[in-house]
Amino acid sequence: MANGVIFADVYVGGKLATNLNDLNATANSNVNGILFANSKPSREPDDHVPDFR
Repeated sequence: MANGVIFADVYVGGKLATNLNDLNATANSNVNGILFANSKPSREPDDHVPDFR
């Protein structure tokens, strides 16, 4: 079981993903706590610098 899955600043086709549909993905009952932790404001993919504070 996966508990607490975090996606941060994932871009698909040049657009910032905000949910599993944007990633063309699904999760079954073995996955709990999916979170999209995107930067505010969103940045362009080639200008992204991760901030892990």
